[in-house]
Amino acid sequence: MKKVSVIIFLLFFVQTSYAQIIGKIIHKNGKVQKISISTGEYSDLSVGSQIRKGEKIKTGEKSVTQVLLKDGTTIKIYEKSHIFFIDYKKETKDSPTKINLEYGKVRIMSKFRFNKLSMVVTTPTSVISLVLADFGIIAAELETKVLVYSSKVGIANINPDLQTAYVLYKGEEITVKKNRVLDEPKKISESTMRWWFENYKVIDKNRRIIHFEKDHDFIDWLLRKREF
Repeated sequence: MKKVSVIIFLLFFVQTSYAQIIGKIIHKNGKVQKISISTGEYSDLSVGSQIRKGEKIKTGEKSVTQVLLKDGTTIKIYEKSHIFFIDYKKETKDSPTKINLEYGKVRIMSKFRFNKLSMVVTTPTSVISLVLADFGIIAAELETKVLVYSSKVGIANINPDLQTAYVLYKGEEITVKKNRVLDEPKKISESTMRWWFENYKVIDKNRRIIHFEKDHDFIDWLLRKREF
């Protein structure tokens, strides 16, 4: 029994020690934690903390952090978000970088040097693929919103039975709802793009997204409750 315990410990130690370093924290404000790939334990992050393949980052209320990947890609993670760095594309022959946004808000400014598919981001309702782009994601259990700031991304419902897909270009926004065919992307204004993240909130235990306006937030929330 003791020998088995020692072997398991060593395996966990090796996994943690040699997991690929994919980036580091370059900005942090508030409560930002990393979830261990071997133990599941939480630890606080600070500027300079290394991020490894297979790790998760969780931000608290009124908190934000920024991750710089080794390829130059910047990922801004807003408050109350949970992101999982599944895989990392180091060489041309490698599979795409894979990231899962379980809930919350992120802005990804990719700087890949590859001319093929470089990144795939999943949420509870969507699959987003790209070569090079600057785009934002707001994710909840029942829907996802995506906005492209520059270049383009491909997007589809995570449900493989719903085969409609779109290519989103600069200034286009789309909503991907659980188990529903995609609506067409819509063009939004420059001013809306600037305040896009501030205009939405993830609510109801990370299940829904509402468009938040000071005078209409409660009415909007009631309408969305009826829709679902």
